[in-house]
Amino acid sequence: MPAAALPEISPVHFLVLKQLLAGERSGREIREALDKVRKPTTKVSFYIFMARLEDLGLVSGRYQRKIVANVSCRERRYKITAAGRAGAKNAARFYSLP
Repeated sequence: MPAAALPEISPVHFLVLKQLLAGERSGREIREALDKVRKPTTKVSFYIFMARLEDLGLVSGRYQRKIVANVSCRERRYKITAAGRAGAKNAARFYSLP
């Protein structure tokens, strides 16, 4: 059996994409999941990272209105794209090798 190709995404990209395979998530939900498995990052660095994933075409994002403590705000929500699914599938194949 030929060896799996080296993934084009980083392990952190893979962690985010794996979260999104289950469905659309808010930035807050993704950030909380990442904080459980690696060093927490600032909100600014997290959203810069997510913008890069959008630029790479691996995720798409949108804003959703939300009311928090009687104040209207916008929450960023993300979902995986077809390219993101393909990248995650390739990375999963690579990382599952013995």
